[in-house]
Amino acid sequence: PTSLLGTFIVMAIFHFNLETLTLLALTMVIGIVVDDAIVDVENISRLIEQGQDTKSAVINGTNEIGLSVIASTLTIVAVFLPVGLMVGSVGKFFKPFGLTISAAVLFSLLVARTLTPVLCLRWLKPSLVKKREFFLVRSYARLLDWALAHRKTVMAIALASFLVGIAFIPFIPKGFVPILDRGEFNVMNSTALPRINIISSSDSPSGSVFNWMDDLAKSPEEFLLKRTMSAGRRLEKVILNSPDIESAFTTAGIN
Repeated sequence: PTSLLGTFIVMAIFHFNLETLTLLALTMVIGIVVDDAIVDVENISRLIEQGQDTKSAVINGTNEIGLSVIASTLTIVAVFLPVGLMVGSVGKFFKPFGLTISAAVLFSLLVARTLTPVLCLRWLKPSLVKKREFFLVRSYARLLDWALAHRKTVMAIALASFLVGIAFIPFIPKGFVPILDRGEFNVMNSTALPRINIISSSDSPSGSVFNWMDDLAKSPEEFLLKRTMSAGRRLEKVILNSPDIESAFTTAGIN
């Protein structure tokens, strides 16, 4: 949890969200994050079982596997950090993926080399280690004896679990890109064509009422685009009056 918390802080700094690529990165790296903590604890527990006091076991156990943990972490960073630093359109697409993985493994290394040994020093006592080993071995032995004595039941449970998993497949949403709430919405607006009012020339000074018809005849596309943009700007002002709206932009000329 501490490693993932540090990763989320880095994601917040770079304004990353929990979306397809960042969730994929966290899914890929979660095993490494857990493994970095487990190897320290297990190695320290082994030395305590061999008779070393807790402090010596923490120091020796951490030093024994320190180089291996550092090497494996830096190897992952060397692979994925350049991906997060790529430029161009491809870099913008893969930047959240590469930086999220790199941040997660680096925080995992930091926790494994600092926080985990300290917690082992405070919590791992020889008596607790022996009780834990006794409890785990005894529980596993009982479960294994029962499974070997009831083989048909175990196979039936495994087959039923498999069939239940298959039955749930139609109810699972599927798709290449998940539906995400990006905090965006679209407003589609159609601008009505100008109305032609037939009036006598005596009621109109110099025929000014027909000026827009001259503009329309000269450049129909430009005239209609100006009318659409003008309506869009008025619509933007109404939308931006809401305190929940941060920004808006208008695109004209889309059918």
